[in-house]
Amino acid sequence: MWLSLDSIRPFLDPSGPLIQRQSHDLATRRATGATHMARLLRWAVGAIEIDAAGRAATIVTQETWENQEAGAAAPQAATVRITYILRRADIHSSWLIADAIRTIL
Repeated sequence: MWLSLDSIRPFLDPSGPLIQRQSHDLATRRATGATHMARLLRWAVGAIEIDAAGRAATIVTQETWENQEAGAAAPQAATVRITYILRRADIHSSWLIADAIRTIL
């Protein structure tokens, strides 16, 4: 579904700040009728760090996205570095994305 988190919700920490920010952003887009089509062009994984308890991790990626805003003449591309913060209840639980910090390169 467009403008929905349904497809990635199983991978998000429901108490983390990322799902709150994304939900707010999508609600704003729906309310204003803003639409766009984003496409991932390149993706690479860099540093991965897991804490000693095995319950928190950070993963750094570099991603290049192409975004076509509705009515725009041409798509725009941006390369970003994203630090994903993952959490899990214990070492036997699945990792969930709690937050993501984006830096435009």
